[in-house]
Amino acid sequence: MGAGRHAGISKTFFNINKEGRLSHKNEAGGIELYDYLEGRLISIEPKDGEYEGKPTFKVIFIFEDGGELLSLECGRFSGFGRDLITKLFKSADFQKI
Repeated sequence: MGAGRHAGISKTFFNINKEGRLSHKNEAGGIELYDYLEGRLISIEPKDGEYEGKPTFKVIFIFEDGGELLSLECGRFSGFGRDLITKLFKSADFQKI
C-alpha cells in the first residue's frame, strides 16, 4: 500500500475565488491571489460535508513542489472542479501539472 505521512513538510492551502483565481489566506489574514499552481499531483481526495444545513461536495488536489505541499480545494461539481478532473483523466503525463 502506498500510504505515508509528510512529516515536517509545510502545507499551503488554496481555494478558487469567484473570478476563477487561486486564493490563499496569509498569516496576517489577508488574501493573496495567484494565477497558477505548479507541482506534481500526489493525491486527489473527496471531501463531503455540510454548510448552513446543505450538503457540500468538494475535492482536494494535493501537489508537491520542492518539499512543500500545496492543497487546492474546490467544488466537485463546480465548472473548475469538473474541468480539472476531466483534464487530468485525459492527460497522459501525471508527473508535472
